[in-house]
Amino acid sequence: MTPAYVTLKNNLPTVTLLQLQTQDIGLIKTALNKKFRQAPMMFIGMQLIVDVSYFDKDTSPFALDLKHLCDYLAGEGLQMLAVMSNRQSIRKNAVDLGLGALPLIEPGVKRKPQATGTSKPAKNVVSSSERMLPDKSTPETNADITPAKKKRPADQQNSNHSQTPVNEEPRKTFADSQQTYTTADANQTITHPIRSGQRIYTHGDLTVIGSVSAGAEVIADGNIHIYGTLRGRAIAGAKGNKSARIFCQALDAELVSIAGNYKPNEDIDDKYRGQRIQISLADEKICFLRL
Repeated sequence: MTPAYVTLKNNLPTVTLLQLQTQDIGLIKTALNKKFRQAPMMFIGMQLIVDVSYFDKDTSPFALDLKHLCDYLAGEGLQMLAVMSNRQSIRKNAVDLGLGALPLIEPGVKRKPQATGTSKPAKNVVSSSERMLPDKSTPETNADITPAKKKRPADQQNSNHSQTPVNEEPRKTFADSQQTYTTADANQTITHPIRSGQRIYTHGDLTVIGSVSAGAEVIADGNIHIYGTLRGRAIAGAKGNKSARIFCQALDAELVSIAGNYKPNEDIDDKYRGQRIQISLADEKICFLRL
């Protein structure tokens, strides 16, 4: 069995974690190219944090050329945001290249309760990382399209979005928001809202009976139907199907994309916002039609 030199995980909201277990840039590129070929349109614009903590206890010099890796990812349409490691030398290297440098984020760490002078005992506080569910297997096509430049608060309520035909569920925990739902079926129906940080992918048509929050992402090889407000990202025709379409009850998307052609929030005409919309592709351009 071929070693897992690279692993893509959706452990963090809005960004993907790229875990490396080799410093050989050739092996990294070969492994990633294999993933990119499986669904080329789905990786465009993906924002990455590169986790090299696997080498934190290695006493030998860190040999991976981070600039080479960053340039390679940029050439493939991905954005390398930061490096995750507890080794000071690696983090300094990242900062010198203009990248972020993060310490290792480990699940399962409890915060100790602080002593207080009150008669009530302090309750144990569990960190959000401990509440995070174990990482579920995601398809090799786990990806983002070019990120929208404007961020909007998750689940922002607006009177213009009153067309949503279903009631949203009560707010879920941080752990719930980190789930990544995948399916091998031709079509998939989700019967609840999609929360910030969630990513849904299906090989056929995707139907969501509920809203898609800002920071959430729905991806389908076929069409996407949103029976609610679309505030996150919707990526239809992920494997190049130019006839795929996106339908939503109210449009306020961070980004919409069909077959690799995309339109971020700031490029969407205001006359379509909050409206029932059909989104299609014509002459390699994203088109909007009010329903």
